[in-house]
Amino acid sequence: MRTQKTFHLRKHIAELANYKCWPENSIYFICQVFFELDFVKINNGVITIVENPMKRDLTESKTYRERMEQIEIESKLFYSSIRELKDLFSSFMKGESKEEKVNLTP
Repeated sequence: MRTQKTFHLRKHIAELANYKCWPENSIYFICQVFFELDFVKINNGVITIVENPMKRDLTESKTYRERMEQIEIESKLFYSSIRELKDLFSSFMKGESKEEKVNLTP
């Protein structure tokens, strides 16, 4: 993408996904994060690379932070014991957990 300067995402996403062996939803995610960080501009599905963008941490992107929170919750649910899950859901029911506001669906 950097060598072409512009890239029509909707037209060429399948090619890029095949070339990089990445799922298309991962490419959309990356593009959204880069857009939020002002690394790229997106206009009608055409991505333009921003030359010499300001260095920014990925955590400055709302989309990135939300995905990391989702991964953390999924991991907690997947790797927790039955007892830990029972305690977690009990705390949700009692309104004790700050995590209750987190959407547990993908």
